[in-house]
Amino acid sequence: MENWAKGTRWQYLQFVIIVFPVEQPNYQIRYPLAGIDSEPFPIGNAKFQIVSKEEPLQGEWVPFEVNVKEDFEELWGAVPEGFEKLRLLFEVRWDFSQEATGLRSADVFWDDLYAGQD
Repeated sequence: MENWAKGTRWQYLQFVIIVFPVEQPNYQIRYPLAGIDSEPFPIGNAKFQIVSKEEPLQGEWVPFEVNVKEDFEELWGAVPEGFEKLRLLFEVRWDFSQEATGLRSADVFWDDLYAGQD
């Protein structure tokens, strides 16, 4: 993480996993990794699982690990099965609001990403 300039309350890092069931709407878990302390907005097909509420540290890695299986079971009531595809997103984002006060920027580098069973 470098050049973090937070010009809005809703600027954060997140990991998202989206499940695409066959012939059904997608659903997802959004994992805020740093930068916000609450859900940024309501969304019907997503649940938020906040990993860290801290601001990201400049020049340092933000390590994270999640248990997707347990989180889907807890938040959605079941582990996804028979799905068509999964989409994994690694994002730095800011959500537009009237609270934006200035420059919003960040240089984010992702490394050593792994999705699978241990």
